[in-house]
Amino acid sequence: MHQGEFVTSRWWAILFFAVALAPFLLVQLYPFVDLYNHAARLFVLTHFDEVPRFREWYAPAWALMPNLGFDLAAWPVFKWLPPLMAAKISVLALVSLMYWGGLAAMQLMRADLRLAAPVAALFSHNYVLGWGFINFLLGFALSLFLLRLTLDDDWRLVRRHYLIQVPLAFMVFLCHGLAFVFYGLMAGTLIFAGWWQRKDRNVRALITDGLWLAGHALVPVAAFFVTRTAEAGGSYAVGVDRVLATYPDAGSLMARTMWELKERIVVTMTTVESGFFVADLVLNGLLFVALLYAFVRHRKLAGNWPPLMPVIASLLLLVTIPPNFFGASYLEIRVPLLLLIALTAGLTAAVRTRAFVAILSFGAVVQSAMLGAFLQESETAYSEYLAEASVVIEPGALVKPITIAPVNGRRDSLPRCQPIDSLLMLTHPVGAQLFTIPGQQPLQAVGEMAAAGDAMPSFPRYRHGFNQPFTNEKLKALAASGFDYAILCGRARGDAEIPANFRPVLNGSFYDIYRIEPISAP
Repeated sequence: MHQGEFVTSRWWAILFFAVALAPFLLVQLYPFVDLYNHAARLFVLTHFDEVPRFREWYAPAWALMPNLGFDLAAWPVFKWLPPLMAAKISVLALVSLMYWGGLAAMQLMRADLRLAAPVAALFSHNYVLGWGFINFLLGFALSLFLLRLTLDDDWRLVRRHYLIQVPLAFMVFLCHGLAFVFYGLMAGTLIFAGWWQRKDRNVRALITDGLWLAGHALVPVAAFFVTRTAEAGGSYAVGVDRVLATYPDAGSLMARTMWELKERIVVTMTTVESGFFVADLVLNGLLFVALLYAFVRHRKLAGNWPPLMPVIASLLLLVTIPPNFFGASYLEIRVPLLLLIALTAGLTAAVRTRAFVAILSFGAVVQSAMLGAFLQESETAYSEYLAEASVVIEPGALVKPITIAPVNGRRDSLPRCQPIDSLLMLTHPVGAQLFTIPGQQPLQAVGEMAAAGDAMPSFPRYRHGFNQPFTNEKLKALAASGFDYAILCGRARGDAEIPANFRPVLNGSFYDIYRIEPISAP
């Protein structure tokens, strides 16, 4: 690349960084499913001795585990800033890391910068971010920088950086175990692809690089087996057979397996997410078709073909990875991020045309605008909810939301309902059921919070989806759980069977608040 071309490409990358970050700068509240639950946990941990109620509901449970990255990195921010501002800064930092990390990994796989920059912007607006899986995304973003540090341009392991690579690999592990696995998969397949392209194909050199790479895993693997995570059940850590047995489609194993395959196709076609489901299907479909076209065309036109191994590995992993493992759930929705980066390896100068650059750039700008509109819409709804709920719910109450949507609470409920209890907790002194899975989070529930949470049954991930039989079971359990308020959220909430001891308090735009009265003894 000539000097002038490099300068142009550098500014092009900065331009699309602005495109990636712009939607998040314009709002204060985000509709990411787990984000505010993680933020509330950090708020509790950083202010545990300052809020008496926290000691009644929670207890710190610090231990070595592969899920601490966000808690450690964001601790100072949540300690010294208001929690909503701290959450916003965390999201901005995470999106920035994903953009530049994605760009670094794509360039390592020889993608042209002017083609990779729009894809990196799309990559940073991913479906996993919509879930609010903060620890995984932080680990995955760090793993992309580590990948660039580990391999040279010929995909050989750079040993002179080894003393930096090993601790950074451990940091990735501390963020999320699956992110560490993804790093090993990408690095290993690239080392093999680079070896395969070389004329000499020295087997000894391949084994040597493989052993040096395996050295990155020594400390994380040893640490994993002494953590509680290695034996954690968690709310979703069940065998594949049990998962398949609880699908909404009763019947043959083939029918249930096809249901899972359909879901994996859908999550792949929503890898890049704007919040508008149909538009996302169309945009992602066009994106993957364009990337596949570029990938194939480059292999035909250029002698130095991009790494096919990461693409194959990503596809195989997408099909075979279990839905749940060691307490972590929804594993399959994270694999398309690997596939997106691997396919971008085809975006080299050999296929860079004005039309192709224009298509990718236009798609990134349109998607960013749609995401911005979705975030604005959600913030308006959440602001209204916080203003009204903080008036009718007294301080010290325990609140529990129930999502009631006709199809899927993730795709069919706008605004999203899952964050509303922990979001309220960050702005009003109430208690919410936070993530406290042993071996997964450095916090545990105690006292009345633990009793109320234990009274809620743990349903397998796919049982009934969000259909009414499942919802009514949860409402019955909630009626006798010990929570003080139920927040029914979603478009189908009017069809639910409301327990007799639910007293209506407020009918909102997308939610209803009920006071849960004690059940009288017979």
